[in-house]
Amino acid sequence: MTGALWLLWQSVRLPVFAFLVILEPVARLVLSTLGLLCILMAFFFEYATALEHFPFWEMLGAGVACELLLAVYYGLLRVFSA
Repeated sequence: MTGALWLLWQSVRLPVFAFLVILEPVARLVLSTLGLLCILMAFFFEYATALEHFPFWEMLGAGVACELLLAVYYGLLRVFSA
């Protein structure tokens, strides 16, 4: 029974891990860039423009969420690499 569960885990783990490794450079580039731009634009529009109702906290939260999503992605890579 244990051998069958191990074989099932390996048959799921290896394709998912291969897919995540192939997608990693794209995910890192997109999420890092988007997170940094959201944070920088939040501060720019808050302090350098005259917009009255700019959603500063929402933009800042979106940037932080992108970085946290990248951390979750790396966590998934670690889970499926073992």
